[in-house]
Amino acid sequence: MFPLARYIALRKNRSTTKTAILPLSRIKKAFVLIDRTEAEYELAEKMAKEFFKGKGIEAFIMAPGKKDLGLLGRIKRKVRGERQEDLLISLYPVNRFEAEYEAKCSGARFKVGRYSFKDNVFDLIVHNRENEFPKQWEVFETIKDLLEKIK
Repeated sequence: MFPLARYIALRKNRSTTKTAILPLSRIKKAFVLIDRTEAEYELAEKMAKEFFKGKGIEAFIMAPGKKDLGLLGRIKRKVRGERQEDLLISLYPVNRFEAEYEAKCSGARFKVGRYSFKDNVFDLIVHNRENEFPKQWEVFETIKDLLEKIK
């Protein structure tokens, strides 16, 4: 749907923020993007809220539905708001435009995802093992463990 318009939106709004792997001590705000079409997505939301609250990190956890997406398929500005997060975690198991847009246009200084784009958007990627399809909460558990090991 609207590939040229999506391409233009990505180009126009792409973040120029330099990214790098950061320790949790340098993260004040986090944004976690969860795919609500996946089973047990609520568990991933709960785990993310508890983890970041326990670390004293302000977190915005979002599982956008169809009503939250605009005509091009990106998250509506009024839904997403004008936040400036330090950490972006995309738990989307497949490349959908709302996840791609957030990953490429977020000003986060550290980005974590589950798949790679051709232009290396994510600083840390958690791939599935071959023929395994873990739930988002299982992937978040892995990401959480990795984040705690970064010093």
